[in-house]
Amino acid sequence: MKSQVAPYKRRMVCMRVECANGLIIRLAEYPFDIKISGQVYRSGYDFTGIEFGTTFTPSSIDLKSFIGFAGATEAMLMSGVFDNARVYVFATDWNNPVVDYEPITKAIFGKIRMEDQKYTAEWMTLIDLTNQTVGYTYSTQCPHEFGGQEPYGCGVDAVALRVTGTIEAVNPQTFFYDSALTGVANYYVWGKMWMTSGPNVGIPPKTVRGSEDQYWDIYDPFPYEVQVGDTYMLEPGCLKFLGACVAHNNVINRLGFDHVPGETILKTIGDK
Repeated sequence: MKSQVAPYKRRMVCMRVECANGLIIRLAEYPFDIKISGQVYRSGYDFTGIEFGTTFTPSSIDLKSFIGFAGATEAMLMSGVFDNARVYVFATDWNNPVVDYEPITKAIFGKIRMEDQKYTAEWMTLIDLTNQTVGYTYSTQCPHEFGGQEPYGCGVDAVALRVTGTIEAVNPQTFFYDSALTGVANYYVWGKMWMTSGPNVGIPPKTVRGSEDQYWDIYDPFPYEVQVGDTYMLEPGCLKFLGACVAHNNVINRLGFDHVPGETILKTIGDK
């Protein structure tokens, strides 16, 4: 049970987004900007689909695009500013507003993806954390993060395998070429790409989708246009199968199960 609830006749829903870099976005479902506990909450934001109850079912809320609200821009969304940001949604009395008066939900923003000029944000409430799988599962793919140095982790020194270079061709903003780049086909797949010069310096790395010879491409474009002559850094990836561990001489740390019978075998009816 909640210790207090906002009066339904003067109920106002608010949201506070706290980013890891210190940026805070404050929004309120109210016709005017309103000051709450000394901080201004921007008006005009419409919260829809709010659902919550007394069980451990995670609360939900439909977040329509807030690009343009309180300074949030598309470039900021794509740059990773909101990744892992803490989100607090609460209700209060607009006549006497108090921060976090009636908590509705607390959540964490996941990775934001752009597709066809629309963005999708992963949203995980704190209660969702209790629904996560704990421990290992049987899979042919290794669950370790490539380059992880935690105890009993991957152990490969991915930092030592990073290469740098200069982009010689871009077409379009997800395909790149560097004649000096070396590496077998797919060597950089699922790896990471950083820009070390130009407007994208400091932007979180992008995941490599494919690589062959001196060409490679990434899943999502950088928020700012990449130009010929910009410098980059590439870190190889891992396809998670046995061959990748063999290539890095790291089979001893592999946690994939390559000889577990598949579903077809398990469902086969014996004849004896």
